[in-house]
Amino acid sequence: MFERNLSVRPSVLRRIVKDAITEKDGKRTPVMIWGPPGVGKTEIIHQIADEVGARTVARHLGQMEPTDLMGVPVVRDEGVKWEVSSIMPKRVIRKVRETREDGRVSMAYPNDGRDYAVMFWKGNTLVARKNDPFANNVGNIDIISENGRSYVVGPGDVDFVEFGERCILFLDELSTADEAVQNAALQLVLDRRVGDYELPSNVPVLAAGNRECDGAYVNPMSMPLANRFMHLTIRVDVDEWVDWATANAINPVIVGFIKTFPNELHQMDPDTIGEGNYGYPTPRSYVFLSRELKDYEYYQGLYDDVDNGREHFEAVVSGLIGSAAASKFYGYYKTMHGMPSGQDIAQNTEKARSFDKTKVDKGVFFGIAISCIQYLTDRYRNLPPEKKVESLHEEVDRVFQFLYKNCDEELVIWSLRNLSRINKSIPLILT
Repeated sequence: MFERNLSVRPSVLRRIVKDAITEKDGKRTPVMIWGPPGVGKTEIIHQIADEVGARTVARHLGQMEPTDLMGVPVVRDEGVKWEVSSIMPKRVIRKVRETREDGRVSMAYPNDGRDYAVMFWKGNTLVARKNDPFANNVGNIDIISENGRSYVVGPGDVDFVEFGERCILFLDELSTADEAVQNAALQLVLDRRVGDYELPSNVPVLAAGNRECDGAYVNPMSMPLANRFMHLTIRVDVDEWVDWATANAINPVIVGFIKTFPNELHQMDPDTIGEGNYGYPTPRSYVFLSRELKDYEYYQGLYDDVDNGREHFEAVVSGLIGSAAASKFYGYYKTMHGMPSGQDIAQNTEKARSFDKTKVDKGVFFGIAISCIQYLTDRYRNLPPEKKVESLHEEVDRVFQFLYKNCDEELVIWSLRNLSRINKSIPLILT
């Protein structure tokens, strides 16, 4: 039996969303992503857009009026027209009328700096397309050929050419939108148009929002609007976050802390938030903390200065992840204090040579291993190609000699796997 609210980890959610918004039988399924604040809902949308080379058009519906989607009425010579925001995905229609001397029709690519997919229509039938990142294959017809930034077709083969901006329309904070804005969104999702505005046929629609149980201010979603979406709930996954954080240079002390205390990655109890205690641990707040701790020597100095700096250090940490998680983090940070860094180990400094594994807890090794992975990755990326193997061979060898000597086999394998996942070339230097 399935749980009533089945939640999925980020990697699975990303695959489901990419599949859902891929065109099938000329349609794309809108997706609504639910989850608590700070767990990566918006980040997943941006990742998908980056993977396919599309722009994310984010509309924060909780801050909007219906006219932000419908446009505003403007009086023209031909009557009243509804002008929509220039940020909305753009659609340019070129009807096939004029012919060239050779009897063909040339359709110029819009020259406005935007990146377009191109759809060729015969009546209501899509006969061919170019550069649509979310499309299943529609057979190209021989009569269509590219000529620089223009498209040449034979008269009678297509009725019009649609240039649709390559992007994802992302309706963020949908759960906080008031009823009038939700009704405008309903028309946009259901009919792919609102007022005079029509969404390009190649643009998928995604949405995200918090739930009432997340302590967020939400407005009930109407049943007609809810029925237009596939609903997915994101689940925080510690292993996936640790892998992501290791690859994205999140402070190794933070990553080691989460690897050691996995329950501290996300702890949110709305009943305990308030009265000056608004910080709580989420994946997002740890990213913020990593940014604040980037100047390691500065914060190390604050931590060491018990009289004047320790209060500064502790205020920053508790202000981001809350006092309960911060108290554990202080202890882990203290344990990591004085441990060899990845650079120390790779360069075989005195701090690395004098390391005594019998005097430290197991959790410390996670932080040390992550520091090594991040150091080697950064070194590899910044070396010129001709010097990568020569310069890194000894350092990679020292790192894994240290890990083999001091860590259990499982952590060594985990380190190799993560290093290989980030850059397959680095472990090969060992051979």
